[in-house]
Amino acid sequence: MTWEEAREKLVGMEFPKEGFREVKAGEQHSSRSKETHPLVSYTQETLLGGFALRAYYNVCPKCKTAEEVAEVRSKCLVLFNNEKNTAVVRYFVRNGKSV
Repeated sequence: MTWEEAREKLVGMEFPKEGFREVKAGEQHSSRSKETHPLVSYTQETLLGGFALRAYYNVCPKCKTAEEVAEVRSKCLVLFNNEKNTAVVRYFVRNGKSV
């Protein structure tokens, strides 16, 4: 699969639902009340047509949704092309908002 074909396939992909592991990224965000909250981050790595593909998301355990579930702050797929030293990011959630 070429880089261009992998990029096109990335656009139509759904975000994976399982197979994640927790990572210690040390990220945080500022809440609406100006408090700083730590984020819990998860990642999954695989290949897409020979290119590295990373699924990544993080949640804020202190910020809750209406269903009392930890708020997802970021959710994305990152496709890496090491040969061209470039990457493409497809966001599903960014700064707590669906895109």
